[in-house]
Amino acid sequence: MSNRQVLHEETQEMNRIGSLEEKLMQLLADKLKVSVGFPDEDLIENGMLDSLMLVDLLLHVDQEFGVLINLEQVEIDDLRSVSRIARLIAQNGERQP
Repeated sequence: MSNRQVLHEETQEMNRIGSLEEKLMQLLADKLKVSVGFPDEDLIENGMLDSLMLVDLLLHVDQEFGVLINLEQVEIDDLRSVSRIARLIAQNGERQP
């Protein structure tokens, strides 16, 4: 694979993650009434999500993206920010419309 192809694939992945971040931020605002300032903001440390809201968020992620995130297979750090959750969705295969 050429350097150009690798760069193209990396750019596509970054664009996909960015799109997922935007969708997640909108989902948080619409469904959980949580306004996130930037994708790397720590949702747990900043008190934006508690454990119940986190479970609700994962339910919405399953419904919206078709990705079931198994809590036994992730660490709490994987759920701390929109950017980390977007990476989880990308890794687990977002359902295509």
